[in-house]
Amino acid sequence: MFNSVLLIEDNLGDARLVGDHLSGRFGPNGGMLQAPTLAAGLDVLRKKPVDLVLLDLGLPDSHGLQGYLAVHRQVPDTPVLILTGEDDDEQAAEALRVGAEEYLPKRQANSVTLVRAMRHAIERSKQRQGQRESESRMRALVDAAGEGVLQLDSEGRVLYLNAWASQMLGMPADGTGSTPGRQPVTFVDLVRPADRQAAQALLSTPVGRRSSCELGLLRPDGARCWLVAAAGSYLLQGDVTPETVLILTDITMRKLDEDGLRQVKYELEYRAIRRAATLESATAELQAINRAIAHDLRDPLHGIIGLTRLMRTDDQNPLPAKAHDRLESLEQSALDMDELLSGLTSVASLSEQVPLRDDLDLSAMAQAIAVRLSAATPQRDVVWIIAPGLKAWGDLALVTVVLENLLDNAWKHSAKASPALIEFGQEDAPARGVATYFIRDNGSGFEPGSEGVLFEPFQRRLSVRGRAGNGLGLAAVKRIVALHGGEVWAESQPGQATTFWFTLERSPQGLQLC
Repeated sequence: MFNSVLLIEDNLGDARLVGDHLSGRFGPNGGMLQAPTLAAGLDVLRKKPVDLVLLDLGLPDSHGLQGYLAVHRQVPDTPVLILTGEDDDEQAAEALRVGAEEYLPKRQANSVTLVRAMRHAIERSKQRQGQRESESRMRALVDAAGEGVLQLDSEGRVLYLNAWASQMLGMPADGTGSTPGRQPVTFVDLVRPADRQAAQALLSTPVGRRSSCELGLLRPDGARCWLVAAAGSYLLQGDVTPETVLILTDITMRKLDEDGLRQVKYELEYRAIRRAATLESATAELQAINRAIAHDLRDPLHGIIGLTRLMRTDDQNPLPAKAHDRLESLEQSALDMDELLSGLTSVASLSEQVPLRDDLDLSAMAQAIAVRLSAATPQRDVVWIIAPGLKAWGDLALVTVVLENLLDNAWKHSAKASPALIEFGQEDAPARGVATYFIRDNGSGFEPGSEGVLFEPFQRRLSVRGRAGNGLGLAAVKRIVALHGGEVWAESQPGQATTFWFTLERSPQGLQLC
């Protein structure tokens, strides 16, 4: 069954005959399209993809293979079957050489031969496209390899080289292994004279065997370069002489220093410096982005918030109700974005902090946060259960952020419970060897199976108002707890109870404060 086929044919009788041959060969939504000229056919192809093009070579606006070449330029991946009244063997051979899938004289076409030729054309096109994709993937893998790769013909001329080999040899990175004048390069000519005999022996490696040797290269820039070249030969179907693949490993650094231990040190130092420079550059970029978020992005937001608020509250120039609602929506969107930017800034700044350590009264800290939340929404019916005497060892400011995020999270997601129950306590976790703190609420909870992504940035839980939070609070909790050598995890029974646990590292005396 075909989906859609385009017939470019100016003879209406021939077009009807082709339509009869293809009758019943299309799917429920398929059919044959017909264009009387090449220009009309190209216009159809610009607007609608087709499975195959049936092309007559004798059209009012084109003759011979000009029509095929125009169609191929328009849709290079669509198979073209030439259906013509000219039974010309030379023209058929040329058509197949330039890429046509099939050449079928009209007098030979019937419902069987035409359908068979169309199916063969589509299948060959799919196979070629698959081969091109496979070759593209293989070339991408070779180009991404951490070694130089060369393909040589039976005379030792470079047919292909990847980016690493191009860098080693100082050759143009176009993958062709040719000089700017398009002259092929022989690999032996790239090797210093003292090593050319070894290079020639390497290229004589028998099929099925592997060999390798060290070679010194002649780079155009005069830089010294040594490598280990590993060779393997293969025979393509129909060939008599084998071709060769070389794998090149740069050993210049090792050859520059005869002392192996010193060379290892140099390589390690080089890698450390490179990684440190990369890390320093990435850190600088993150800091720049953080500064942009903190200042350049937030200042305009504050301007929007202030102006919309002034416009809504201007008693001398009152606004219509609809305009007032729209401004209020705009202000809320700006406030949401400001909150998101604050979260991003806070999470980003955590990576730059070194936690200070002190004895902490977690019970008192939680009690203060509970008082603040209750004062902000006095109409809420909330029962707080905060265990007394809970102690820990950590950074006061950072652990406060942990408690604020987890208690605020419980506050928000228990808003529909009456009464809401929020509990902060401690339980023993012998498997972890430390005391474990928990915050539990009887709110909406989260879906089973989502525990693993709760603490990732932008993994949001919907609040009881239906509006998603920015997803950064729990990410900050995870990072702070990790800075303190602890863990954080959660469990939930939606509509019944949700519990967040966290641990903190031990005190300097080796005992968890409790």
